[in-house]
Parts: sequence; structure tokens; C-alpha cells
Amino acid sequence: MRLHQILLTLIAALFISSVTSSDLQAQKRTFNYGLELSGMASSDEVLPFWFYSNQHGLVDTDSPAGLAVINFQKNLMNDRSGFDYGFGATFANRISDDRAFFFSQLYARFSYGVFQLTGGRFYEQTGTTNESLSMGSLTVSRNATPMPKVKFGIPEYAPVPLTNGFVEVKGALAHGWFEEDRVVEKAWLHEKYAYFRFGGDFAFRPYGGLIHQSTWAGETDTEGDLGDSFSDFINVFFALSGSDDAAAPDQIYKQGDSRGIWDFGFFLSLADFNFKVYRQFIYNDKDGVKLQVPQDGLLGISVDLPTKKQRFLTEFLYEYLYTKNQSGPLCPRNERDGFGGCDNYYNNRFYRSGWTYEGNTIGNPLFLPVGTPGIERTAFPAGIANNRIVAHHVGLKGDISETVDYTLLGTWSRNYGLYNNIDDNQNEGPTDFDSNPEQWSLLAKFGYQPAGINTLKLNLSLASDFGELYDDRVGVMLGIKLLGTSSF
Repeated sequence: MRLHQILLTLIAALFISSVTSSDLQAQKRTFNYGLELSGMASSDEVLPFWFYSNQHGLVDTDSPAGLAVINFQKNLMNDRSGFDYGFGATFANRISDDRAFFFSQLYARFSYGVFQLTGGRFYEQTGTTNESLSMGSLTVSRNATPMPKVKFGIPEYAPVPLTNGFVEVKGALAHGWFEEDRVVEKAWLHEKYAYFRFGGDFAFRPYGGLIHQSTWAGETDTEGDLGDSFSDFINVFFALSGSDDAAAPDQIYKQGDSRGIWDFGFFLSLADFNFKVYRQFIYNDKDGVKLQVPQDGLLGISVDLPTKKQRFLTEFLYEYLYTKNQSGPLCPRNERDGFGGCDNYYNNRFYRSGWTYEGNTIGNPLFLPVGTPGIERTAFPAGIANNRIVAHHVGLKGDISETVDYTLLGTWSRNYGLYNNIDDNQNEGPTDFDSNPEQWSLLAKFGYQPAGINTLKLNLSLASDFGELYDDRVGVMLGIKLLGTSSF
């Protein structure tokens, strides 16, 4: 670690630890800041799956690591009245085989009433899940470093006028920039979604929404510029085929690489139990949009338990992931409306880097990217190596005592790789997994916060992988958090 990095870390630690809990309680808390130091070790050269997955790209996949993270953020007041603003940054220093010194977040946010505009690199998840316990949404999860993005919309459910709060709506429109080091360089992201929820103050509140995301524009050695005009944007927005000037794949199918989910479910309050049941139907083409592949997707059942008499178990989650079908193994090849399957989730025959950013899967992390340690697949230079998956996932959260909390995650999966011979232009080598390997990945995380001290938290995590997909491994992670909150 360089000298100025050490000094920066120590100065931040001294500054944060100087804030006392009594000072915090006397002020209005709109500004948060903190320092987190952690170290990870493994019985293998590679860390266990749940140490590096859903970490916003902070943790190196390939090796044990040390990590120092400094963050600060000015929060919105969330009262939806008048103008407000916020900003934030998360600065990471990672010591590993892939050493890095970077901003994981750096953003500004403005709001007026229910509307919000955010620009920069910021943490977010799209698609309904239990955000702290989920294996990961099928659209945007916590797995990858956020890409730079400008986003405008209504981020939280807001009542529709003249409905007395019975109908609520949320939605957004966003533009993002992928990294340059991709098969198609300088590609852009188009993203939009819209949700409706019904029920108002009733105990049962169903909802439904549609998320559409498309990778488009960019440059290649063979095709040159791929089109970034307003007419190209209209084609991408409405998922239309490209014009005669577009690249051949964009003319045959839709311009850009479109994907997304239909997201349905309900919220239910019974006594002191709060249920959230969600079903994400994944799509990669028009058949998926028409819900003709209903078996593929993510199912989740999340329960917040009452805490008046006990806090040992406060949250429970079960999720089931199934993406094997993909409209079947018959690939459509070069036909605009021909029959076929091989939906090949998170991959594209032209935008070959797939639904990844900086080497990590943007969506559900069980969709393993090419280059994942132990997953040797040479048929494709980039993209996703495993997208036909059956998985069960359980998460638990609670308090062992007034000062000790825990989080438990357990994931079992059977993995099929990709459909074989899925692309006429693929390199030699198989794309499916011959033995359909099964895999277990487990995590136990414990946090200790001394009574009466709100500025300090110690963490201990244990994780393991065992099965047929990865090498068996166990790991340990130790960390300390110094936290501060003040008015701004």
C-alpha cells in the first residue's frame, strides 16, 4: 500500500472515531460517513462464492484480499415535499492479485416531490427482491461495480391522483455507459421500467411491472460505428429492428441487445408478519415478453417476523431460480421471425461481453461470467459461461443478543452451462457442462456492536463452497467498521 493511501486511511479513521454517540443523537441525521477495513483468507487460491458475490465489485474473485473502504453520503430527507439534494462517494483500496484503487460510488442526486434525478456511479437494485438476503435480481443486483448512469424517475411507489392512494406507480428512464474494454467498445445502456401497485392501506397489495434494458451503440473493428442517432435510440426504445444502415445482427433481430423481466407479486400484512412474494419472469426476446417461457425466472418468498417478543429471527427468505428452458435447444440462426429457442440469457451473438460490467455479472451472480476460476470454457471470448441453472436459496437474519446480529445464506444449484453449439461463430470447445455439476455455497456473518457505541462495529464471516462446480474451499473474513452520522 502506498504511503499516501495509508495516511488517507488513518486520517479518515481518526476523524470518524472522534464522533461520539452522544453528539450523533443530538443532531438531525442526514449525513453518513464511515470507514471499513477487512481482510479475507481462503483454504484455496480463490475466495468462497459468497465472499466476492453481491459485493458491488469490491472484492477480487481470484485471490484473498485486504480491503479499505471510505464512504460518505448526504441523504435525502424522504418527505417528498419541495426540493432536496444528496450526494455520495465510496472509495475503495483493494490489495489482492487484482490490486485496485477506485471509486465504487460517486454521484449527485436531486429530488422534487416524488421525482428524482441521479447522475454518476451509484448503488441500486432493480426488480423486486429481499435486497439484503436475495441471491440477486435477474436485472440489476449488488454483484457488479455500478456503471456510470443518468437516471430520472419516481424511485418509490407514489399515489396516483384521484385514486385516494389505492393505485400507486413508480418508474424510471436511464442512460448508462459500459466500460471501453469490451468486445463492442463504447457501448451504451438504455434502461426503463414501470410498476403499478394496488391496495393502498389494505393488507393485500399486488403489484406488477416491466423492466427493459438494452445494450446498444458502440464500435467494432468489423462493423465500425453501430449507430447512436436519435432514430437508433427510437429503435432501441421500442425494441425495433435496425435500419438498412445498421449492423447485420441488428437488422435480423432487434437493434441492440434487449433483455429484462416481467415482475409480479404482492405484499401482505398479517398481524405482525409482513410477507413479500415476488416472481420475476426473465426474457431475452419476443417469446419471453409474451410470457411464452413462464417456467424460467426467479421466485421469492420473504417474511419480516414480529420483533416485540423476540429478535432471534427477524427476516426469512426462500428463493427458487430456474432458467433451463430458454424456449428449448433449437436455435433460430439468421431468421427474423423463425421458430427457435436458445434464448441464451445475459448473452448476445453480437454484443459478446454480455450482461457484465468490469468482469462481473450485473444481474444474478449464479450466472457465471467467462473467466470465473474453475470454469474453463473457451468457446466464447467473453460473456456468461453458465446461464442454465436450477437453484434453491435460503437466507436468515436476526439478533443473537442486544449486541450481536447474524446473517445466514445457503445456496444449492445444479448447473448446465449453455446450450451446446449455440452460435455458428463460436470457437471450438463445449459450452454445456457434461456432468451438470451440483454446488453448495454457504455464508455465516456475525456483527458485534458494543452497547451504547453507535460508531463501531466488528464483523466476522465464515464461508464455504463444496460440490462439483468449484474446488472445495472454506474462508474467513474479519472486518471493522467505524461509522459517523451528523447534520448537514
